[in-house]
Amino acid sequence: MKIFALNLNIRMKPGATSNHCHDFWQLDYYTNLETKILAKVDGRTHFLDDSCALLIPPGCYHEISNTSACKISAVKFMPDENKDFADLIAQPISIAEYGDLLQRLFHEESADDSLCQKMREHYLDILLLRYLRNSRRGGDSNFCDSRLNESLLYMKRHITADLKLEKLAERSGMSVNHFIRCFKKEMGMTPMRYMRKLVIKKAVEMLSYADLSLSEVADHLGFPDQHCFSRAFRRETNLPPGAYRRLQREPTQDNLKR
Repeated sequence: MKIFALNLNIRMKPGATSNHCHDFWQLDYYTNLETKILAKVDGRTHFLDDSCALLIPPGCYHEISNTSACKISAVKFMPDENKDFADLIAQPISIAEYGDLLQRLFHEESADDSLCQKMREHYLDILLLRYLRNSRRGGDSNFCDSRLNESLLYMKRHITADLKLEKLAERSGMSVNHFIRCFKKEMGMTPMRYMRKLVIKKAVEMLSYADLSLSEVADHLGFPDQHCFSRAFRRETNLPPGAYRRLQREPTQDNLKR
């Protein structure tokens, strides 16, 4: 993997690019959005917000338009010759599923450091391999009962502990009981159990990378208070959130010896 251009949190004025393509891979992530980004890639239209990044393979004609100012982080790269990513197409990549790697890829610390560059290339390689694997096996978004796709997408774009079953069932055009039965048959767990996993996965990302207090993380994720958040986090990880953050951020004895 070779990254040859990296832009982090660059201000993007309102406007539109020309329809163009290039001979390298690109991954874009837009933030500080007032309205969604309109991306037309190889004849397909995508509306982007901060819940997804956009992967653009070489040779894909694309144009990007935004009606308000925003920020963009983008990486331009070429995979190693021995890695075959030809099956990947231009499409959004969910932050809910790949946010751990995207956070590492687009963090701003030591942007010009050579070791940091190598780490970014490593994370990008893992991201593409994981995404390729999930694409080949269909991923979560290809249910046998296609009515569930809309609910799953909504869950991943609205990660919050107070999401209601009624809203999810309504998006699939089902009664609550029928929605639960269908979801459990497809996913092997209830929709609320799946949602809790998404919420705690997001909490793990925030505890690892965001400078927020535990009460702020709890509030951001829709928990009524910090106690409820801590209880839910411990149920999934066997650790209270404060202890998890310390383990992630404090140097270990092994690291101190190096």
